[in-house]
Amino acid sequence: MNAPDYLIVFCSLGLYFYTALLLSLVLTPLSSKIARIIGILDLPDARKVHINTVPRMGGLAMAFSVLLSLVLLIKSTPFFWAFGTGAVVIVNVGLMDDKISISPFMKFAGEITAVLIFILICGIKLTHFGNLFGPGDIRTGPLAMAITIFAMVGFINSLNLSDGLDGLAAGISVIACIFFMPLAFISRQWEVLGVSVILLGVILGFLRYNTYPAKLFMGDSGSLLLGFSLACIAVAMVQENPAGQQIQPITLFWFLSLPVADTLYVMVKRLLDGKSPVRPDKTHLHHRLLALGFTHSMTVTIIYGALFGLGMIGWWLKDRQEWVQFYLLFAVYLVFYTGLFLLEKKAVSFARKTPATRTRVSKRSFRFKLIRWIGKNDQYPPYILALSLVLPVFFLPPVTKPFGLFSAAVAIFVLTLYPWNGGKNDTGMAHSLIFLSLFSLLLLYIFNPNHPLWIHYYLTCLSILSLFWVICRVAYNRRYKVILPTSFELLLIVISWCIPLLWGRMLELDPNIQQNLVIACVLSIPILAGAKMMLRRQVRRNTKLIACLQVAIVLLGVRAFW
Repeated sequence: MNAPDYLIVFCSLGLYFYTALLLSLVLTPLSSKIARIIGILDLPDARKVHINTVPRMGGLAMAFSVLLSLVLLIKSTPFFWAFGTGAVVIVNVGLMDDKISISPFMKFAGEITAVLIFILICGIKLTHFGNLFGPGDIRTGPLAMAITIFAMVGFINSLNLSDGLDGLAAGISVIACIFFMPLAFISRQWEVLGVSVILLGVILGFLRYNTYPAKLFMGDSGSLLLGFSLACIAVAMVQENPAGQQIQPITLFWFLSLPVADTLYVMVKRLLDGKSPVRPDKTHLHHRLLALGFTHSMTVTIIYGALFGLGMIGWWLKDRQEWVQFYLLFAVYLVFYTGLFLLEKKAVSFARKTPATRTRVSKRSFRFKLIRWIGKNDQYPPYILALSLVLPVFFLPPVTKPFGLFSAAVAIFVLTLYPWNGGKNDTGMAHSLIFLSLFSLLLLYIFNPNHPLWIHYYLTCLSILSLFWVICRVAYNRRYKVILPTSFELLLIVISWCIPLLWGRMLELDPNIQQNLVIACVLSIPILAGAKMMLRRQVRRNTKLIACLQVAIVLLGVRAFW
């Protein structure tokens, strides 16, 4: 595939993504209002971690966004009809459960019906698992349909059970889509790639309202839809494909395994304790992390990070033999759950127990004077940072037209998601979009067509100074919590790192391009930490910085077409 073909493909995917994103952003608030009118609300109880009544019909908005995007953008094929019809069934099952709490038997029956419709219409099944244990290939033969139904329904319920914290199931699905997309690309499965991109856009739009503290929940209609969608994509990707690279089931399982492993652990423990395996309790992974003293947001962030780590290992092992991947995955989970068990047994707590105290340094030392000066002066640094980031726009030559389109795409994404009328509870979303703007601006600077050497030194110095400023601030007041990434922030950081680590290698980009992508990723983190330390939860400061960054990005985009 040559450069013009790549441009056409990525422009098409951009259209898919933004159509789904905008539909989700428009429909999600409407679903919240409808949920309050008809009484589909999530009430607090002993098993749940939220304390307020929250609408739980976000899944309906996600479903409409996905289906409308499919109808508008994806051509009619058996996979299209199979996925769309099954999605309608699974969403209705979830809505009934959200409204009247149907029995587990009825819920399973509905899930099996949706999966069966998908299999019968498009005719795809799990026919093999590869050489999973070592002796030879495992073929499902006449049991293919039954095994496919079992696997898909099992994963649907695993993801449904993992939906216990704000943004958790949605974030797990985002990370899975991030890894699915390059695999679908190299295997030339364009339908699957299109559905993955649409699903990614819909979920990111939904997370605008579901990130902690959530304004609404997706409910069972949403979690079942996400589980069904990911299961359909995974089963479709492992089919024999002469047009592209063959994808093994165990490779995809690396990206989906965390909710499955959690569900298996919980059900086995319940059975060993003499309880029903479907009886709700607080033994899921997120409950255990909360019990260790992690905050709500940090628990979600840890799970995101763990899933991203698993995904990267799975990606690097994708060309290895299936049994190597399987045993390594088993070893990873054995170490993880053993470590978690030991932490619980020793009653380790990560909750902050002592108040912040300032560093003890001689008041006469230069170190103390410097740290105190930096620690106390936070009025002007935000303006200095904003000016430092915007200034290169006026000294660099115009970027190329593809980067001009990239500028427009970033501006649209940030301007539509940013909480312009939000308060302090929306700080996490604001900081996440500030990171995206920072990263995008650094990319535009570094990939300037004339490659001016000074811009690399300039950005490196800015990043080092930001890191030094953060260290001094933390040393002075011991307040480091503000620089820790929120869950949505980590998602965007994961996406940024996937550009060089996944897409760069997959597209076999020039090593210098891959190196520059990594440089942008590395330099953006200290600058983000410095910005967060300066801005904190001050709404006006956050808004001013994002406005400056967007002006710089838009100016670069406009100059590309002069």
